[in-house]
Amino acid sequence: MPSPFRVFRKHQKALLASAGLMAMISFVFLPIILERLSTQRVKDVPVVTTKQYGQIAESHLQQLIRQRGVVLGFLDRVKQDLARQVGPETPARQVVLPAADMAANIGAADEEAVVTTWLLAKRAQELGIVVSDKTVNEFIRTLTRGFVIPWQGKGSPKELRDLKVDQKEVHRIVASLRVGQAQFLEILRHELLSLQLQKMFMRSLAGTPPGQKWDYFQRWHRMATVEVLPVRVENFLDQVPDPDEAVLREFYEKHKNKLPVPNSPEPGFREPHKVVIEYLKADLKAEPDKFVDRAAVTDEEIKKYYEENKDRSYRELPETPAKKEAEPSKPGEAPKGAEPSKPAAEPSKPTQQPPKAGPEAPKPATEPSKPGQEPPKPPQEPAKPAAESSKPAAGDPGAKKPALHGTQQKGSETGPSKAPSGEKTSPSSDKSSDASRPVASPFRWVALQAKDEAKPGAAAAKPAETSAKPEATASQPAEKPAGPAEKPKEPAKPAGPAEKPKEPAKPAKPAEKPKEPAKDAKPADKAASPPAPPKYLPLEKVKDQIRDILAQQQAYVKVEKVITGVQDELGADYEKWLSYDAAKKSAAKEEGLEPPPRHDFADLAKKHKLSAHITKLVSAWEIGQYDIAASVVEGRTQFAQYAFQMLPEFKPMTSQDNFGNYYLFWKVQNEPERTPAYEDEGTPERVLHSWKLAQARTLAESEAARLAEETRQAKKTLAALFGARPGMLVAKSEPFSWMTFGMLRPEMVGRGQPRISEVKGVEAPGDAFMRVVFNLAPGGIGVAPNQPQTTFYVVQAVAFSPPQATLWERFRDGSDSPYVRGLAELDHQAAGQAWLEEIKASAGFKWEREPHRARRGEYSEE
Repeated sequence: MPSPFRVFRKHQKALLASAGLMAMISFVFLPIILERLSTQRVKDVPVVTTKQYGQIAESHLQQLIRQRGVVLGFLDRVKQDLARQVGPETPARQVVLPAADMAANIGAADEEAVVTTWLLAKRAQELGIVVSDKTVNEFIRTLTRGFVIPWQGKGSPKELRDLKVDQKEVHRIVASLRVGQAQFLEILRHELLSLQLQKMFMRSLAGTPPGQKWDYFQRWHRMATVEVLPVRVENFLDQVPDPDEAVLREFYEKHKNKLPVPNSPEPGFREPHKVVIEYLKADLKAEPDKFVDRAAVTDEEIKKYYEENKDRSYRELPETPAKKEAEPSKPGEAPKGAEPSKPAAEPSKPTQQPPKAGPEAPKPATEPSKPGQEPPKPPQEPAKPAAESSKPAAGDPGAKKPALHGTQQKGSETGPSKAPSGEKTSPSSDKSSDASRPVASPFRWVALQAKDEAKPGAAAAKPAETSAKPEATASQPAEKPAGPAEKPKEPAKPAGPAEKPKEPAKPAKPAEKPKEPAKDAKPADKAASPPAPPKYLPLEKVKDQIRDILAQQQAYVKVEKVITGVQDELGADYEKWLSYDAAKKSAAKEEGLEPPPRHDFADLAKKHKLSAHITKLVSAWEIGQYDIAASVVEGRTQFAQYAFQMLPEFKPMTSQDNFGNYYLFWKVQNEPERTPAYEDEGTPERVLHSWKLAQARTLAESEAARLAEETRQAKKTLAALFGARPGMLVAKSEPFSWMTFGMLRPEMVGRGQPRISEVKGVEAPGDAFMRVVFNLAPGGIGVAPNQPQTTFYVVQAVAFSPPQATLWERFRDGSDSPYVRGLAELDHQAAGQAWLEEIKASAGFKWEREPHRARRGEYSEE
């Protein structure tokens, strides 16, 4: 019987080629065909329609969500790879990862977010914005880099450390996302179009006009004191009759898909996303000794820390002005100690030595007394310094010093008459001649000396003072300094005295005698310009302080090690949960499937000296009542944002707050947002209450306006008129500003969020309330609602401070730019939202159904 493979062997080349070609075709086109077939199963109806850019169907929307998941998955894997390079000993706050920041900028993988990106990308293409392949590659290169900021902690790098994901690893990550490289580049190009358009818009808001800056400045610094009388809206609910069922249903339909926003007058009946968070806390602020023993810090560690940081942290403070006030007379006396009649003849001495002068003639022009220095050239050079020295108003060599400090030293004119002509001065005492000025700084003063010495013509006064000590050793110490002091009084006659000295050539010999002292004087002069060697606080004085610092650093390291270890333990629970969740989704019935066991947080807390906590089922607004809400994840993402938008169930993560406290948390329950039906339990009552509240606001505002007019007619204060009436409570506030950063210092402004100030007697004040208050004159009366419009207040302005003139002077100083910038950022956010709404309106944008936002965070599981 012939072999069945005979035909194959005869045509093997052709058959192999055909099989290879079919495999290639299947590999390329089969996934596309299968995807098309799968998407056809979905009812492909329009979800979003626009007049300008077409529409988005269900299949297209799902594709956009998958693409967003690819981008976020890539960023997540890059972030994990870079984090592994850091090591567990480095705090998260020191690690800068652009991939993590970009994930927050791009947004979540939900319908609303991806459709907004699509709309902005279409708008960018319409405006002619192009993202080249080079730009995309640079974007990838930026995302795959990171760095670690130096820190003083043990085991931390002392210099900036770069992190990088190599190209081979990038290709592996992209392949793991099940997309081709070309497709991945197109997905990034789509995201970059949207980001670039947003970036260009925000740049257009960079400038703040002066008038707007002045308005921002007053919101921070103008303080108001008011009396308020509340008129509550709920007191008028009984005066509003119940409406028909049709009215309530219409009201429900209008607001059913809106989320309730705290302190907003707009109703919303959609149930917000809620979670339950379980967490462990290491309280390093309240209980630092629980994690480290201060006594365990050795003397060698303290000494090493002291030596490494003494220049930065342990220098002695400069002498206070009070100590220097006893010295200023001495430095000022020597240059001006001569009789007023002598200076006219004294300029002959400096000009008598031009033959010996070198190229530095301009410098000695104002300090002729220095025996070892090179004097100016005879005829022309003295005139030049004379003209310059005539510029100062004080008319003395030290006149420029007050100008540099922004003050005037009139007392220097009377100083010479009191000083003995032969009094000795030293360069150090001379430098302290301006110690009476409150802004004097020894470090700044030395810098000014060096600057003056570098400019001979401009420093006519300073070298004369620093040469006081050498002059005292010369044969005629008293007369020489007096000459330059008198020069500015007769700036037009510098050449005359220069010719007279030619006759007395013999006086030059006394200047030649102290040649040896002159050599000594030069080093003395040079030593006067550099700063004095720094003095440090004794180690014994700061030893306890350093011990606390090192103990705290060691506590941080220990706690991070503990938290990392517990996180690894919980990671095993997370893997079991993923397997259980996948089995539950794939199984036809859930019978026999039980959730995997997990660690007890109370036991973990007891074992590792931590505290265990668990929240109620709360929304993103309600979670603010827990201490963990003040922490940030990975040094950059606010806890609430991460927990509600990015965190899958039972994935252990860590965070840290501004006090250095550490948290280890996971999500144990997740309730997506939903829209309840009108017939659901409790919904009709909520709708009726919200409708009545909206109608009662008009009644409450009218009553508040009536009480305000009664106060104006009576010409009394609110307290005097209504304070004794039953049911009325008048409150007087403490001074308050429109906006505040709370207790943050100016240098910490960037770390906080500006907010409306709290006002005693006012519940939840808002911009509308503040606008009424700060538009009143002292004694003026107005009506202002609070932010949720649940209460209307009769407001009477008592006083404003400080005066407008004082505010204006402070504003002109320009020292409060962080405060102004904080308010500008709030306005920029509002402008950005308005800009997006304008783009939607111009494009005819419309949702055919409400978008689903419950998919946030699901990208990590796809």
